[in-house]
Amino acid sequence: MNASELQLSPDAFRPNPQWDVSRLWWKSLYYESDNGEFTEARFIYHLRRRPLYHLVNTLFPVSVLSVVNLFVFLLPSSDGEKITFSCGLLLAYSVWLVTISAHLPVDSRRIPLIGVYVVVVMVLSGLYIVVTVWVIHVSCLPDKDAVPAWLQRSVLRLRRCCRPRVSNHVEKVSSVQLTWQEVSRAMDLLAFAVFLSVNVLVVALMSAYLAVQRGSEPVPNVQP
Repeated sequence: MNASELQLSPDAFRPNPQWDVSRLWWKSLYYESDNGEFTEARFIYHLRRRPLYHLVNTLFPVSVLSVVNLFVFLLPSSDGEKITFSCGLLLAYSVWLVTISAHLPVDSRRIPLIGVYVVVVMVLSGLYIVVTVWVIHVSCLPDKDAVPAWLQRSVLRLRRCCRPRVSNHVEKVSSVQLTWQEVSRAMDLLAFAVFLSVNVLVVALMSAYLAVQRGSEPVPNVQP
């Protein structure tokens, strides 16, 4: 058996709006037997999905919604629209997930990265709702219940981190009596900073994963 292998140029193919031929191999195999000689030709295609459609119609809207969802922590607890705001965005994520599932192949062995990102954003949105309910509960506590000393110290340290110009006499808890509304406001700011960092980390991990995957594309197996 003799074999010859050749890598061809994918420029001969017509452009496709969804897929792009990044690599193309051609291999011919020559068999000799008692019945004569046989030739077998093998063509191996390496297809890559064009990302522009999903970037514009999926990743960009979901990323914008994930950033807008963070502003729920900047709304005042007495406004009464924090829960409605978060639940509305969670419903929007659910609609986007259904839309994405209709355009992706059904395969349980490997979940597409776009679906993973939307699920992660939905989980974060659910955590936003949990934290928001907790903050509203804290803001509604009666003023007759004094804020614990350890909690006041934590809130004052957070204020000094956000406003470095605050004088050092604020460290004395005995001279500063915080209300539960002030504590809930500090919790909102802390949650905003934490979840903003988580969103940036998720995007950075996705970008790094895509860069690694693009740099280590598997070479098709052309062995007979």
